[in-house]
Amino acid sequence: MYEKESLTYGNTYAALKMEELFMKMIPVTTARANIYRLLEEVCESHEPYLISGKNGNAVLLSEEDWHSIEETLYLSTVPGLSESVLQAAGEKKEETAVCERSHPLKSSRGS
Repeated sequence: MYEKESLTYGNTYAALKMEELFMKMIPVTTARANIYRLLEEVCESHEPYLISGKNGNAVLLSEEDWHSIEETLYLSTVPGLSESVLQAAGEKKEETAVCERSHPLKSSRGS
C-alpha cells in the first residue's frame, strides 16, 4: 500500500512539474491581489497561469485562447478532418519541394 501511495504522489508531482514547464504558477492569494495585472498579461502574452489554492487549482487564460481551444476540440470531433489536413499538408510540402527543385535561383537565395 505504501508503494502505491508514493507512486501516486510521484505521478502527481511529475505532472505538476510538467505544468510548471508550460505555465507560470501563482498562489491564489497573489492572484487575487494582482488580478488586473494578470488579466492584462494573460491577454497580451497568450500564456496561461496555473493558480494554486488549498482546495484545488485553476487555469487563467485569455478569452481568445479559450475560444481557440474550443474550436480545436470541436474540429477534432469532425470525422476524417485531421487525416485530410495532414494529407493536404503533405501534398503542399511535396509541391514546395518540386517548385524549389525547378527554380534553382529561388532555392539558392533561401526564399
